[in-house]
Amino acid sequence: MNKFKFLIPILAFALTLGACHDDDSSDDSNDATLDDVQVLDSGSVNLYDYYTELLQNSSSANSEGDEALKLLAENRIKQLQNYADSVAEAEGANGVSGAVNSFLTYLNISYCVVNVKTTGADGSDIVMSTLLVWPKRVWPLPDPKPDHVLLGTHITIASDEERPTNFKNLSRSTDVSMMACEWAAHGLFDMTIETLVIMPDYEGYGSTFDRTHPYLNREVQAKQCADAIQRGIAWFESNKKKLEKDYKVVTCGYSQGGAVSAATYRYCLEHDICKGHLGGAVCGDGPYDPYETLYYYCNTNEIAMPVAPTLVVKGLCDSDDEMKAAGCTPADFLTSSFIATGIIDRIAAKKYNTEGCDAAVDEYAKKHPDEFKKNSNGYYTADQILKKEVIEYMLNGTLPTDATLAHKLETMKHCLQKNALWYADGGVWTPPAGAKFTFFHSKRDEVVPCSNMNSIGDKWGWSNSCCKYIEYDTDTHTHVGTGTAFFAWYYGDYVSEIYRNKWKSGNYHFTGEKGFSF
Repeated sequence: MNKFKFLIPILAFALTLGACHDDDSSDDSNDATLDDVQVLDSGSVNLYDYYTELLQNSSSANSEGDEALKLLAENRIKQLQNYADSVAEAEGANGVSGAVNSFLTYLNISYCVVNVKTTGADGSDIVMSTLLVWPKRVWPLPDPKPDHVLLGTHITIASDEERPTNFKNLSRSTDVSMMACEWAAHGLFDMTIETLVIMPDYEGYGSTFDRTHPYLNREVQAKQCADAIQRGIAWFESNKKKLEKDYKVVTCGYSQGGAVSAATYRYCLEHDICKGHLGGAVCGDGPYDPYETLYYYCNTNEIAMPVAPTLVVKGLCDSDDEMKAAGCTPADFLTSSFIATGIIDRIAAKKYNTEGCDAAVDEYAKKHPDEFKKNSNGYYTADQILKKEVIEYMLNGTLPTDATLAHKLETMKHCLQKNALWYADGGVWTPPAGAKFTFFHSKRDEVVPCSNMNSIGDKWGWSNSCCKYIEYDTDTHTHVGTGTAFFAWYYGDYVSEIYRNKWKSGNYHFTGEKGFSF
């Protein structure tokens, strides 16, 4: 039996009236906001149009993972069409005419961009731009009261245009678009879960464009995201709808977003934020241990994405108090020829995406082939990017005779380690009973190595009842390709099982493609 059948009579009636009424104007014109929350932008997205555009984009592109996006879009379009067909079947029986042909135009999601107060990396008060997305229904049916909340922490970006609050202009295949549209639309496909999605811009983007980005500064980013959750929920409940009483908050992200998702969940556990509602964290291929990532680059002597270690070093130098007190600059850790490529300037400009930042190295390498050459795997070597003193210290613990540089290297190591998810004041923080961390990681990730997940398993225990470890091993194994697979096929199930109280800890290994979420 079609799971939408029970809605057909009332939906048919709604279509007759809804053909001449759309409550977007009244719904989004409510200017009453909390004192510390400002509304910057609002609008709606039609789901059928979204998945149609996603299908067109993925069908014409050739990057790894496009097939997953294509299949996802085809599946969602079919589901939406079946939804509309369910109403069409009732048209004759209920005497409804017209309107049905335009039914798909009523399947929308609403979004709003707000500014919320939080604390910057330097301890000052700042306002952080944040995207809120929620489902919308056909009038006169009431818009749903979301059952749950999803904090979406986005992947590493370098261009300000890629920020979540630029949602209406983003490519439909970005992690931001997929988390926002998939989860706000979840109720259409599932009928049991409706979600408020909260996606803050990281410091350094959006309303804080003039500030430096504290890349992988765990505590700073965790507090900012926790503030976004609290203020986002408060604004939504004051201006839109009350959430269901038993709602759960799940944090979710991939790559940098995976690390921030885990860090935010840990921060909320430690500070009793969203007490009684905190569900868990779903994290994909995250750098949970920055030291492990940098060690991997030194040990393998190759770096797939030059922008990655640059962001790590620059982020620490710009935002970590210990690094600043030691007078650390990127020039202390990166080779002079690498700095000469201009990649740091491109990162600071926030006009280039990560590929555009890496292109600075390629452009420089063409002019200076004696300084930069890719190895047989198509990667630059670590010793072209990191100073030999850094590599020797990371691999062997050897400190240079220069006391100042030695102190900076020791400071760097401590700051890398203290930003690990497991770290706590020189010891190991372990999750409290009842916590739910889901770690999904590609065994072959060449940018954020699987040793990041292994670091958590080794410190917290591979049989820890608070952790689910999932090792992914398929032909779609690159960092970017795994990210596409994560958002197209996997993460939805991991989030859903927390919402449905079906989460179980353990170790899992799988090959081959799993299928579609929802």
